[in-house]
Amino acid sequence: MEERRIEAVYASDERFLPVLLASAESLFTENTENPVRLHILSDEISERGKEKLSGLAERFHQELCFYPLTEESFRGDAFHLTKDWPRAAVARLRIEKILPESLERVLYLDCDTMVRGDLSPLFSMDMKGMWAGGVCECMDENYLRSLGLSGGCCYINSGVILYELSACRREKLSERLGALMEGPAKRYKYPDQDALNVSMQGHILPLPFRTNLLSQPLAFSFRDYERYRDGRLPYSEREYEEAKKDPLIVHFAGGFAYARPWYQNCRHPYREEFLRYYRRNGGEYFGRDNRNKKQRLVALLFALPLPFLKLPLLRLFRRRNNRQHGKRRA
Repeated sequence: MEERRIEAVYASDERFLPVLLASAESLFTENTENPVRLHILSDEISERGKEKLSGLAERFHQELCFYPLTEESFRGDAFHLTKDWPRAAVARLRIEKILPESLERVLYLDCDTMVRGDLSPLFSMDMKGMWAGGVCECMDENYLRSLGLSGGCCYINSGVILYELSACRREKLSERLGALMEGPAKRYKYPDQDALNVSMQGHILPLPFRTNLLSQPLAFSFRDYERYRDGRLPYSEREYEEAKKDPLIVHFAGGFAYARPWYQNCRHPYREEFLRYYRRNGGEYFGRDNRNKKQRLVALLFALPLPFLKLPLLRLFRRRNNRQHGKRRA
């Protein structure tokens, strides 16, 4: 069998190092049949942190490359770094300029992911001329229209992206994103993710649903999820349920129902699987709960033992929250 090198990219700072280590170990553990090269976009990760990452790669006999993120990394485009948008968060928007031109295809992973299977098929699949691949989200069609996107488009989650770097460089994706982050993205609800989807409209390849399983689908049946989101999920109910049972990549984001595994009150179905990696790499609890007050309120609504009332209340709360956001950006 021909070996396929897996080129994986993370962006992190020192605070998220334990989460990154856990995710990277899951990737190495599940991909021992092919060489893996890990590219770390480092926002001031300490020398001790780099030693831990290097030791992990050495243990699995895999490669590791560091790319320091500095102000110079973002010079030339209209990226404005702030407390809410530090270098590690914005790096995915600049990825084709930070990484070497010799790289043709890479898989970007948020630190809060856990790999559960072989990623090599992603590096041999036909991208059909698209610039990137990702898992389509179930988005409110009114929100899509507010972005200038058609209701039937593939709007992807930005936590797992398969970049075709040669196409991104040819189309100057970084410049497109920089212009959006300077202007319209100031009004976006999900600035980096919205900007990525707007800039790559019509050039995104949908990946199987199990490639990026977010937290919200785990809390809903297929039909209730579409009703709650006021949208259409471009996957079958069978794909949806199979992904929940056997995801390729679990992404611990996008959920009011579950805190993240490195918080004490997490009840996520894949919590213990992740914590085995996390604890082996010295991870400790960040605190009790990472959800804000609104998310905890929605979680209480979700826990109501009144199925006929629960979904209408959740939809009402979500729509109200969206209207409030719309007023703020008007």
